[in-house]
Amino acid sequence: MTTQDAYLSIPCDLLYFVIEPIICENDSFNVGLNYYSSNGVYFDTLANSYGCDSIMETILTILPNSYLQFNDTICSNESYFFANNNYTVSGSYSDTLSNILSCDSIVSLNLFVLPYSTSSTNYSICSGDSVTINNNSYFTSGTYLDTLISSNLCDSIIVTNLVVNGSLTYLNEQTICFGENYSIGNSSYSSPGIYFDVLVNQSGCDSNVATNLSILPTEYLFQNINICSGETYAVNFNNYSSTGVYVDTLNTLFGCDSIITTDLQVDIPTALLYLSGNTIIANVSNGVGPYVYTMLGPNNFSNTINSNGGGEPFYPTTNGIYLFYASDAVGCLTDTLYQEFNLNVSVDEISMDFTELRMITDLLGREVQFKYDTPLIFIYKNGVVKRKYFTK
Repeated sequence: MTTQDAYLSIPCDLLYFVIEPIICENDSFNVGLNYYSSNGVYFDTLANSYGCDSIMETILTILPNSYLQFNDTICSNESYFFANNNYTVSGSYSDTLSNILSCDSIVSLNLFVLPYSTSSTNYSICSGDSVTINNNSYFTSGTYLDTLISSNLCDSIIVTNLVVNGSLTYLNEQTICFGENYSIGNSSYSSPGIYFDVLVNQSGCDSNVATNLSILPTEYLFQNINICSGETYAVNFNNYSSTGVYVDTLNTLFGCDSIITTDLQVDIPTALLYLSGNTIIANVSNGVGPYVYTMLGPNNFSNTINSNGGGEPFYPTTNGIYLFYASDAVGCLTDTLYQEFNLNVSVDEISMDFTELRMITDLLGREVQFKYDTPLIFIYKNGVVKRKYFTK
């Protein structure tokens, strides 16, 4: 046998090993060419470097991963720190950590983000009043923001729109009639002057009212009125036709009383006619002077006299019937009267002694000769003047 053919023969002893490894869930344990990932006891035959068998007993323990899930709530203006991240939106988030056994610890977060509430309120207050929001009091007009804690412990933003109504002062010009009252609020005034009252306006706030009150007096009018018989005199809607004193109450342009006292006289001028020799005497009484006397007669006889009343002579020129009437200053007319005139001169008068006669004139004062059927004026030497009318 040569040296090349010689070899060393070492006796093999069977070796037996027991190991108890512990691994985490989802890991595996390697023994030779085998990988184990479940709890159990495993036997493997391995060859060492000398080619001898070794029996490996593996008692494998699998440690489960730990799982943790929790819920949490934040407000919308907050952030939540989880797994090195800040979250501000509702959602589910997870992270993998190592537990004390160095295995995975899966942590899950269900995050709920609660919104903050916002409300807006309008206030209208009076000057001197205030609005209190969350211990804050506001006195002036403006927009104010206050943050409160709502029932979900998140912020509640309250927007306050505040209007402050100031006290107003008004000048109140008023005019009433004498005897009336002017009422404002709970006050009543009947005399001229300036009065101050505090009222509540539409906003519920005080309004200072200065009332300048004027009193219009009652107007009085006294009038003397003359009317003719048969006529009426109207005051407002009242008609009067008899002599008397009447009192009427009317309204002025301002609606106040105007008291009119009317002393009404019904004029009834009365005429009287009578003959006095060759003259017709007309007399008017009653009525209101002056008067206008009018006499009408035959042959277009017409004569008008302005008179203050009493007897006025008219000189007829022709025999016949003469008509007379008169009007007074009011325009009232007397009754129409008639007087017959008939002048017949005796022969004795015609043949009278003219030795005492100074002259004869016509009605215009012009000296004329004696003639019939014509009114003549006879002027005697003793100063006597007579009007005569001679007919054949």
